Amino acid sequence: MGQTLAALVAGLLLLSACAPGPSEQNPAGAGGSPAARDAAAWRHLATTEGMLDGDAAAEAVEAQADLLTAWDRYGLPETAPTVDFDRSFVLLVGQPDDACVDELIGLEVRDGRLRVGWLPPPGACALPLVFRIHAVEVDRRHVPSRFDVAFDEPYSADAEQVTIEVASAEGAAPPPPAPPRSMSDADLDAVFHDQPVRRCTAADSPVLQGSGGTAHPDPESVDEQSEQAVSEQLDDVRRWLRRHGYHEDVNFVPYIDRRDGIRPGLWVDGGAAHEIRRRLDQVFGDDAVAVEKNAYDFEAVRKAQDDLLPLMGDGGPGNIVSSTGLPGPVQIGMVDPTREALDQIAAIVDVSVVCVDPQLSGVRAEVGTP
Repeated sequence: MGQTLAALVAGLLLLSACAPGPSEQNPAGAGGSPAARDAAAWRHLATTEGMLDGDAAAEAVEAQADLLTAWDRYGLPETAPTVDFDRSFVLLVGQPDDACVDELIGLEVRDGRLRVGWLPPPGACALPLVFRIHAVEVDRRHVPSRFDVAFDEPYSADAEQVTIEVASAEGAAPPPPAPPRSMSDADLDAVFHDQPVRRCTAADSPVLQGSGGTAHPDPESVDEQSEQAVSEQLDDVRRWLRRHGYHEDVNFVPYIDRRDGIRPGLWVDGGAAHEIRRRLDQVFGDDAVAVEKNAYDFEAVRKAQDDLLPLMGDGGPGNIVSSTGLPGPVQIGMVDPTREALDQIAAIVDVSVVCVDPQLSGVRAEVGTP
């Protein structure tokens, strides 16, 4: 779900994990006129992978010629924009990140130190550490003429803390740009209204299905030793089933059942639940293993997941960025759902075995705010 601005505007280091974002572009444009752009306290210009010279955490640029040189030196995309350096300077700031590009949503100086807020794009993302350089046009009136920039832990040793000194300007700074807002609940209700593809609920989680609706059982009732013992029992059950011709993810899906104490459990495909339960009762004891006929046909779940592959996208509105498989339903992670995208899903899959889990971009509005 979306996140509040207060939770996101933190220190310079905020790691993300999500689908690739649009920040590789240069929104200012080649040679764009500063007067043609709305005044703002700061404006993100471009980003690229890499580290600043000397592994510095940041670097200030205060002249157009120097900006052109820095733009080429660090390999920033497109062409360096034209900046009114009487009013602004360009801050090149480093960021430890993951494989997906965050969106800059906050930049201010507090207690003499630069604080930057990053908004991860929605979806799931690979976790390797990637260092990025962000070029940000900053109104001189928005920050003091001297401030420090450093990486937060655990990456403080990866970049040199620096003190930025820039020429100041008189007067009040314009307001910072408003952060992008997430879709509201009303927006989502309108998208899903009268659609054959439904929105996922908490009950669709396999964890909840196998725990009677409780993701975390009462810690007083199940200790760590019991968890380990049941996990080992479940491994024994899986091995026995494989030896007797049953195949995991074809005939059964294992889980730990927590609805009445704790014991091994199986979701079983088709009409084999009665036979498997009878045989396991004989081997492991009556009701030692919870055996249930799965609510979704295994083959239908696998087919739906395969059919969705052509619709997988890169993170824009209506794009599918993830999907789950067995035991079902197929939970489709969709960025900012659209009715058109839901129609596409309905046209190619059995809608009875899928649901959509919205992955919202932007900042979720605080409760009670418009």
